[in-house]
Amino acid sequence: MLFTCKLPDLTPPQRLESRTYLVLDGLQDPGNVGTIWRSADAFGAAGLLLTGHSADPYSWKAVRASMGAAFRLPVWEVTPEELKTLCRSSGLPLWGTALRADAADLRQLDSGP
Repeated sequence: MLFTCKLPDLTPPQRLESRTYLVLDGLQDPGNVGTIWRSADAFGAAGLLLTGHSADPYSWKAVRASMGAAFRLPVWEVTPEELKTLCRSSGLPLWGTALRADAADLRQLDSGP
């Protein structure tokens, strides 16, 4: 069987309306992008934002690993500057994770929205 389809636009909206999104910065492996995409979908995220030369979210490997999340959860590509502007204009804080000795324990922070 052979079919064609139009891929969704990867341009982000002007404002993020929900309160939970997942940002992936420079994730190169398409299988990991798909796996994290399906996890974000399972945990109720409203969308996935890719920045920093991440893998193609619609490569066959990413779509297969997403286990259908690619058809339910939107994904957008942004630059770090666009991400900062988008979060500010939407009133959303931007949290990051790091495996470093001086990193704060996320469970101890007041995350708000």
